[in-house]
Amino acid sequence: MNTTTLNTASEGAILTDQIQSEVKTLKNACVVVLIASLFFFYEFIQMNMLDALSLPLMKVFSINAEQLGKISSYYFLANVIFLIPAGILFDRYSTRKIILLSLALCIVGTALFAFAPSVFWAKVFRFMTGIGSGFCFLSADFVCGSSAFGYADFLDKGLNVLGRSCGQSGND
Repeated sequence: MNTTTLNTASEGAILTDQIQSEVKTLKNACVVVLIASLFFFYEFIQMNMLDALSLPLMKVFSINAEQLGKISSYYFLANVIFLIPAGILFDRYSTRKIILLSLALCIVGTALFAFAPSVFWAKVFRFMTGIGSGFCFLSADFVCGSSAFGYADFLDKGLNVLGRSCGQSGND
């Protein structure tokens, strides 16, 4: 065997390893995008959840529309407050882990909200859900802005605006 054959074989093996590594990276990125997409969908449900539940909640807690509005506002307050900490955490830690932890926080907050014994606890659990949802909007930007999906950043922003417009048109 001559050295040219050995060099070609070793270069082929290196190229195969690089391709396998890139495929694995792309698969991992696709899993993260799928999780982030489902989280984004779930967050829109959370945002509009009280619209569908307003009358039953007012009856169960014996509250008026103003008090129900305050319960709803705790979600948005937490969402806004935690945008900056979410950005800092996304810069420092794994996107996948942050998305999964914040999604878990949303799910636990929603489950606890379903069994809230009083208005106070309903506000606490709604705030808890809002904390997790504060990470949602940034997760889409971080996932689509990553090196694996850099080309989709413009699509992310356009669909984000379109989705919000369509979601809000149903509230009129």
